[in-house]
Amino acid sequence: MSPPSRSRLPKLSAILAFETAARTGSLTRAADSLALTAAAVSQQIRQLEQHLGIVLFIRAKSGVTLTEQGTDYLAYVQQAFETLRVAQQHVDRQRGKEELTLFALPALASKWLNPAIGGWLAQYPQVDLRLHATHAEVDFASSAADFALCFGDQDYPLLEKVRLFQDCVQPVCSPQLQTSGDWTHQPLIHVDWGKESQFLPGWHEWFSAAGLPPPQRTLDKPKAVEFLRWLQSIAPVDSDS
Repeated sequence: MSPPSRSRLPKLSAILAFETAARTGSLTRAADSLALTAAAVSQQIRQLEQHLGIVLFIRAKSGVTLTEQGTDYLAYVQQAFETLRVAQQHVDRQRGKEELTLFALPALASKWLNPAIGGWLAQYPQVDLRLHATHAEVDFASSAADFALCFGDQDYPLLEKVRLFQDCVQPVCSPQLQTSGDWTHQPLIHVDWGKESQFLPGWHEWFSAAGLPPPQRTLDKPKAVEFLRWLQSIAPVDSDS
């Protein structure tokens, strides 16, 4: 690999080819995304490698894999592209084009916001709304986000927060179980709420809020082996035909 050139920056098209190939993991998919041939994408990446004096990818028939140096360089490239996107959005606003960028949890975006957003857009047709569905936390300092719809109040401690609504949690069961008698004496399946567990109740909290004594039977780890055997018993049987 030749020494890196320090007199000028690499061509933007070569950097874009590298970023697209790293994101897709394939020269072919990168070529499709950029409306180029795979050979052209490969040539641009090799020119970038020669310019930088490093190897960015390990190439194989199954695709491309970033080297350690390629991974480090990609982080800077993605940060630079995000800065360019923010700059473009700033220019759009300066031209008088109104735009709002909203990040939301996927379930919240698809089941609550999307069905209702048409009414708002009908009132403000001049506004472009960009909706990103993601579980990731939003970095307002480096992204174009105007709002983030999240669960709980533990995120974004230094930013202004407005409460929209509160979730409710209720038990569910099959109709057969409901008609078989007092379901509270049946085995109860625990739900792992992940990082939201500090805000959502377990069975003991629900029983207490409902004014009921603590549950007597729960489906827990002591029967894990038996449960695995039951899963095996109901699994489809492979055939050799």
